[in-house]
Amino acid sequence: MRLDLSRILVVFIAFSFPWLSFGELGGDVASIDKDALALHASHNVMRASAVSVQHELKTQSVTLHQYLGQDNKVYAVAWRGVQHPDLKTVLGDYYAGYLTAIGQLQSRKIRTRAAVIEVGNLHVEVGGHPGLVFSHVWLIDRIPVGTSTNDIQ
Repeated sequence: MRLDLSRILVVFIAFSFPWLSFGELGGDVASIDKDALALHASHNVMRASAVSVQHELKTQSVTLHQYLGQDNKVYAVAWRGVQHPDLKTVLGDYYAGYLTAIGQLQSRKIRTRAAVIEVGNLHVEVGGHPGLVFSHVWLIDRIPVGTSTNDIQ
């Protein structure tokens, strides 16, 4: 059995530095390439326009879309899969706001397959059922002019 040093190194980095797993909300374009390498994920630029670029990362359990504005900063993330990605990593500094939004949903005893809530500048849409979860999260004040939030999927 031949050991592949590059694969061992990627696994070591992924477990030693979990914040490298996904580009975080508000992060820059360079983080997306790191994500693909660390996850052994396929990476495709799905759509480009004058105001936005969508990157797609696919693993066995989740498909993550990251949306970049003209400033090359991630203004929105969306995922769909059998499990959520590492949310602390994906949401970065906005993770606490996400937890607050989820806590508000739970305190209101909202029991639907999908829910929408805003906390400060953070817009959160969550839903799913066992075996399929999804979420769309964006920074309200960072949505580029001319971009529809309906396109964040």
